[in-house]
Amino acid sequence: MNCSILAIGTELLLGSLENTNASFIAGRLAENGIDSFLQVTVGDNEKRIHRALEFCLSSSDAVIITGGLGSTEDDVTKSALSSFFHRELVLDKEIESHLEERFAGIDRTVYQRIKKQAYILEGSRIIQPMGTAPGLILEEGDKLIICLPGVPGEMRFMMEKSVLPLLVSRGKGSQDVIISRFLRIVGLSEPAIETAIMDIVKAQQNPTLAMLPGLGEVQIRLTARARGREEAQELLGTVEKQIRERLGNKIFGIDEEDPEKVVGDMCRKRGLSLSAAESCTGGLFSSRITSVPGSSDYFRGSVVSYSNESKKKILGVRSSFLRSFGAVSKEVAEEMAKGARNLFATDIAVSCTGIAGPKGGTEEKPVGLVFLGLCSDSMLVSERMRYYGSRKDIQYRATQSMLDLIRRFLLGEQLGGRGN
Repeated sequence: MNCSILAIGTELLLGSLENTNASFIAGRLAENGIDSFLQVTVGDNEKRIHRALEFCLSSSDAVIITGGLGSTEDDVTKSALSSFFHRELVLDKEIESHLEERFAGIDRTVYQRIKKQAYILEGSRIIQPMGTAPGLILEEGDKLIICLPGVPGEMRFMMEKSVLPLLVSRGKGSQDVIISRFLRIVGLSEPAIETAIMDIVKAQQNPTLAMLPGLGEVQIRLTARARGREEAQELLGTVEKQIRERLGNKIFGIDEEDPEKVVGDMCRKRGLSLSAAESCTGGLFSSRITSVPGSSDYFRGSVVSYSNESKKKILGVRSSFLRSFGAVSKEVAEEMAKGARNLFATDIAVSCTGIAGPKGGTEEKPVGLVFLGLCSDSMLVSERMRYYGSRKDIQYRATQSMLDLIRRFLLGEQLGGRGN
């Protein structure tokens, strides 16, 4: 079957909110063998919703709508559907009781606005809510219209509990499933990756391959279609093996395996402790490391040594090094890593110092120049990197390289030098 996804919300059009709902719905449909034929985003305007809905219905068997089911003035999805399908909005007593119980004691004027969520389209079926806004299922001829809230958690709850079982039970899903796997790579550009696996790319049929460049990494998306999950996973595994033979340890993880988790798992398995000294990244590396549950098992702490004085007083960076080489240098990066390791008494310490911009660069040391350092009981090494983009981009790319530096060290790879 063909299924369209209609996301409603002016905030999505303005770019102030990322449309994660559509990608989630499309992914879950694919995994259940249901084609996501079309995705449309429209603002909170009834006439525009009418046009979008007409377009979706003209080319799809079912439309999944997300957004606009709340209680505010700009939540117009139900009224737009009411006028489009010529169905009255009627009060549902069960939902009304649920809302009265939940908002007992609230100002009645405020409650009258919340009560808006208790009205449903005549002839529709209710999807029980996780929050206050129920979902709706509406059949119009041979078309199926499913309305879900825009709040991601509430939408996902209804998708999993009600929508997918409904579609599958009605035979709307085929026996085929579509599954994707993402191979995540640091330290190689998109052209370099494509060159290394060009013959695999050209031979692709099932699974298919696509390269997705991101901030500080490139992902290779493998997508397989098969009669069942096991067969699809087998197809993915065969191609993944071929790619790993070409790219080796440049692949740091798959799917949701972020670099901070990969590095954390490696440190934990080896029983190694980690610390850091940051300058231009201002604590971003430490924030990423500690975002992983259980990071206290291996991460001991960090120093944000933004000024030269803090580099000297806290980390013991020699004044002569700062005078001779400057704060942005391989010598200072190494001293910072050594100082952090001594301060926190860890097995490994990593550091960074650089120019994140947008100002402060020179011809000799341009914006985006960053030096990384790593210190262990057997090694003191630095790498020179050059990044491009905004200040935040440069900071994030630097932390990505710091994590990859630790990973490569733990894998026993040769370190030092790197980019120019």
